[in-house]
Amino acid sequence: MKKEGQCRLTLENGKFIKSHLIPQALTKPEIRGGIMKQIGEGARPKKATSSWYDYELVTGAGEDILTEFDTAAITILRNHQLIWSGWNESFASIDSKFYRLDKNYGVRDFSNLDWIKLRLFGLSLLWRACNSNQNGFCDINIPKEDLEIIRIMLINRDVGAIHFYPIKLCQLSTKGKIHNQTPFISKFELPKRCEVTKSKYLNIVRFYFDGLMMHIHLSKTLKQIKGFDSQILGFNPDKLIVTTVSYEISFQKENFENIVNSYKENPL
Repeated sequence: MKKEGQCRLTLENGKFIKSHLIPQALTKPEIRGGIMKQIGEGARPKKATSSWYDYELVTGAGEDILTEFDTAAITILRNHQLIWSGWNESFASIDSKFYRLDKNYGVRDFSNLDWIKLRLFGLSLLWRACNSNQNGFCDINIPKEDLEIIRIMLINRDVGAIHFYPIKLCQLSTKGKIHNQTPFISKFELPKRCEVTKSKYLNIVRFYFDGLMMHIHLSKTLKQIKGFDSQILGFNPDKLIVTTVSYEISFQKENFENIVNSYKENPL
């Protein structure tokens, strides 16, 4: 029997429903009905057929809003080949300028990408992670007042100021092992010290799904994203720069293998 309570998104009372914390369409096995490895920081890898979900997060009305964001973003990501499920056999930069810096690194230059829908999607992922008590998401926290601002932004479909939890993307340009990973807080190294914090590192929440990394910066001032420019969603409404890295030399591959190897004494 479904539990009843207050939807954390709409604040209306009703029956809770199963809600994915990261869309199932972005976290599914390579073969329908198959299994894949699911990893999280500090958690034992396990086999799964579906990604993380929460039974006490939203009611049907709240889930409808989250589904709206998910559906719009997934369409964009697939159509522009930003995720593996949008590829054929390999990555082909058909709708953006692709500059290969070397055999492993590159950048994609998009024009008129719908950054508003992608930003709302990213903010919704952050909101879900902060509001869930599920294993693997408990360490993702932001100030309660900021979380409430984001909740209202999502209800109103308002992207807010782009420097309020700014978002950037990084794409894996070659395919690798299909797996899921919970988001985690990481430190992003800056080319020089930030004028605001005087630090060479910027805290981010790192999301991974289907060959794409989404970095949500835990910052709220323009000076803290200085230098990223068009890498930030909405910084330039008509231009978006997405960095690329091959799976073979990526942190994603290294981190995945390190977590799996650390539990070899208890194999999957």
